[in-house]
Amino acid sequence: MSIDEISSESSGNSSKFLHPQAARDDDKNLIEREIPENKPEDRNDFQRDRDRIIHSKAFRRLMHKTQVFVSPDSEHFRTRMTHTLEVAQIARSIAKNIGAKEELTEAIALGHDLGHTPFGHKGQYVLDGLLKKYRFWFRHAAQSFRVVSYLEYYPRFEFGQGLNLTRATRAGILRHSSVSAQNPDEKFGKFIDLKGKIKTFDCPETLEEKIVRIADDIAWANHDWDDGVRAGILSNSLLGKDILAQLGCFQGERINKLVQDLEKNFRSNEELKFSPDKEGLFKELQNRLTKYLQHSTAIERGDGEINHQIKTLFELFMENPVLLPQATRERRRVYVDNHLNSSQKRHNALVIADFISGMTDDYFTATYRDLFCFSRRKLRETQSADWIKIEEVISDKKVSLDFPENLSFADLKKDAKWYVCTVEEGERRENVQVVCKGIAKLLNEKEAEVYLEEGRELEKGKDVLILE
Repeated sequence: MSIDEISSESSGNSSKFLHPQAARDDDKNLIEREIPENKPEDRNDFQRDRDRIIHSKAFRRLMHKTQVFVSPDSEHFRTRMTHTLEVAQIARSIAKNIGAKEELTEAIALGHDLGHTPFGHKGQYVLDGLLKKYRFWFRHAAQSFRVVSYLEYYPRFEFGQGLNLTRATRAGILRHSSVSAQNPDEKFGKFIDLKGKIKTFDCPETLEEKIVRIADDIAWANHDWDDGVRAGILSNSLLGKDILAQLGCFQGERINKLVQDLEKNFRSNEELKFSPDKEGLFKELQNRLTKYLQHSTAIERGDGEINHQIKTLFELFMENPVLLPQATRERRRVYVDNHLNSSQKRHNALVIADFISGMTDDYFTATYRDLFCFSRRKLRETQSADWIKIEEVISDKKVSLDFPENLSFADLKKDAKWYVCTVEEGERRENVQVVCKGIAKLLNEKEAEVYLEEGRELEKGKDVLILE
């Protein structure tokens, strides 16, 4: 049977119509799960993987994570969710046409970005830099593997056992980045387990994994350009005459020609790669996208603030892990003592990176504001008698307090949240001026630990603690 007959007759579900290189759903090395399960009656193992990914919380969060543009002024820009769906569509089309296993291809594609940080790749680079101090690294592909293997809670299993996906799906997610962008550790199957141990995941490379890797590149290179044009940063004239003439002006036209070239080349020599001329054009498209969009002033303008906020929040949680949600502290056994050894700090750093990377853009922003900002409305609703004046600055992390008579330390909640603020009152209460500098933790009636936003300093006589 020819490959064209395979393409037209295959539903992607039966091994009878698959290409010899395609994954089989009866290959025990590919369908093995960490926790043995009965084989599904009405679907194959890869369909089960796909369905678990779609119904996961991590998948739903993708709709509120940045692809390229942070907080765009239009709902027509791509998000991490729409990017994922476009990758899945391109990948499954290729799989169907060359006789690969469609369901495995789709499962890998839908799960490939589950570990992406808020604010796109910017968040990834910041966390990677912060974790190097603790002898870890951060890459979204390896994090996506950790999400499906450990972090996503599935009611049938205990926390830490993930979605219990097949080996082929997990390996495809771990190694989905294009070879040029792969971390060497990912290329050789290295990952960080839930306890922080570096391990190697060994599974044969599948045709379906290769399909997703190329489909991912085709998707982002084209839809990011489309969004750049929509934002007014790019114009199609910047594509250059060769790309315009041979790939086309419009996104769909370019994708179609790239996919057709890929499939034609596979039929000819059974290698999943572009022909030399299309390979050159595609690399030129990627280079122009990097030059004109990713390094544009409009995109890089907000990078500094994003970097600052992620770093500040990470360091705040490291200094005061009790601020992490209770469920996170309990599930991950976070250490909250005042004096931690290097091993305990290393454990906390991994938990904090997991927590931040799982945030959506909006949740990150809300958490940051909640910890470091205090609205004037809230301040006006607060009675000045409930403020605790800072009497002396003992160090950059500790202050002595002038505790008001109307407050009793014993009556305050142990986990109560206090803001460190500089307050200047006008003649009228509504004219009060406030600058929030950070948060504080009461130690007793005389002392408190303070956690200031980077660049802030305490001012004796002006600063107070205000209960949320």
